[in-house]
Amino acid sequence: MKLELNREKDVTILCASGPISPENLKVLRAGINKLFLDGKNKIILELAEASTISSEVLRELAVLNLLASELSGKIVLAGVDPVTRSKIENFSKPPVVISYATRADAVASFAPPPPAELKVPSPAAQATPATPTPAPGKTSDAVSPEKAQIRQREITDLGALRKQIAQLEAENKTLKHNMLAMVMERRTPPDADSYDTKIKALEVQIVELLTATQAPAAGAAGAVKKQ
Repeated sequence: MKLELNREKDVTILCASGPISPENLKVLRAGINKLFLDGKNKIILELAEASTISSEVLRELAVLNLLASELSGKIVLAGVDPVTRSKIENFSKPPVVISYATRADAVASFAPPPPAELKVPSPAAQATPATPTPAPGKTSDAVSPEKAQIRQREITDLGALRKQIAQLEAENKTLKHNMLAMVMERRTPPDADSYDTKIKALEVQIVELLTATQAPAAGAAGAVKKQ
């Protein structure tokens, strides 16, 4: 078997002439591995006698093709007649290697897919449709009876809770007012006589405090004169 190397853009074409025997398979494997080492992972294997491809060769090509895919490439066959392509496709699902009738078809399989066509909507389609306003008391989404009952109970409980909070605030305000009144009542005498009595009591307390503070000072002064 003879191997001939050709290039078309970034695709490497390896032409093999003659049948692929077990001995020749080792040569083919070594040639493809050399291409991998050189950074060439897009390979077309063009077989002059593709009808002689055995199951052993297909298994070897499956391994090499898997290695090429790990290198972000692939291996395809070219120059394969319809009967042989059918045999290859039936050998395993999916096929271990894709085959094409001509070299041109094989080269075309490496072409990048065309960019997706950008569809620009018409001005009428770009216009945002007006969102219908739901009628009062209704929602745009259907609500099940169970959810409606739960929502109604939540609204009722919320109203009762707000009412209870308002009542507690009123009671708290009343308690503050009553306590303030009690304190003022205790501090403020009820009539004039009570005022006089309280003032006299305060005057007596003041005199007693002054006497208690002046007595130690007088004693200290006498002791100084004697000395």
